[in-house]
Amino acid sequence: MEEEEKEEEKKKTKTTKKTPTTTMG
Repeated sequence: MEEEEKEEEKKKTKTTKKTPTTTMG
């Protein structure tokens, strides 16, 4: 479960680079 969360965080970071907003709200 922890590994999955880390993978999601990496995806969120990639998305943040493309779209700095959302995914975190």
